Amino acid sequence: MRIVWFMGLALSVGCEAAIGGSDAERGGADPDATGPHTAGPPAEEVEDAPRDVADSYDAGLEAHDVVSGGDTEPTLDAEPAEDTKAAVDAEPADDTGPAADVPAEPDVMPEPDVPTTQAPDAGPGEVSPACPPTGPFGVTVGDVVADLALLDCDKNPVTLHSLCGNAVTWVYSYAEWCPNCKSNVKNVVGPRDVALGPLGLKTVLIAEQGNTGPATATLCKALQTQVPASVLVLYDPTESFKTLLQQAGPNEISLVLSQGGRIEYLQRYASQSEVGAKLEALLND
Repeated sequence: MRIVWFMGLALSVGCEAAIGGSDAERGGADPDATGPHTAGPPAEEVEDAPRDVADSYDAGLEAHDVVSGGDTEPTLDAEPAEDTKAAVDAEPADDTGPAADVPAEPDVMPEPDVPTTQAPDAGPGEVSPACPPTGPFGVTVGDVVADLALLDCDKNPVTLHSLCGNAVTWVYSYAEWCPNCKSNVKNVVGPRDVALGPLGLKTVLIAEQGNTGPATATLCKALQTQVPASVLVLYDPTESFKTLLQQAGPNEISLVLSQGGRIEYLQRYASQSEVGAKLEALLND
């Protein structure tokens, strides 16, 4: 009998080993089973099993802290990283265009031509003359002279209003057939420009007529050789200068202008000593 019992016990143990161990080794004893081979592990070992798992978890955390160099808790529910491929493949921003919601600057119109010489700023309590002049215009002393286009010796237009920035301008009209005009060009126009030019005087000599007809560019160039280079020599083939100033004839007209084109003196066949005194007074004012 004992031999048979031991053989049965051996067969039972071998079957348990073949299927993965006893009930105790697979997780504990079946509460309804009987017999010595069905008993579970002692109570102490069952209670200590969770502690072993916890110790293993703590050891894993300590190892993580050593590797990461900090005490930060692991993020269990971290949001997945954004897919950056779209940003990489996106077209680069255009930095050359206008900013959003900012209107583009309108096209800028070109500024009108202005005289190269501007009137200086007015002093305290004074009103700076407009340059170019804005009117109203007239032909008497105190009025602003109207504009007029004449020609230089290269046939380029020059206007009276382009002279508005000079402190004082003296305009003298000339006719080739006029002996007194020739004398004044030689003895007055040149020397006066040399004496008063450094004080701010601008001298303008206008050829109004030739010996037998309108003034020409040739006459204009001939006059240039008789006066200093600082004198502006023009010609007026239509005699528009005398018409503008409402004078009876084209020759020997003396026009004195202050800043802004204001008429300070206007006389035909004027005494040149009188003109000189007026110019000096204005320049010294």
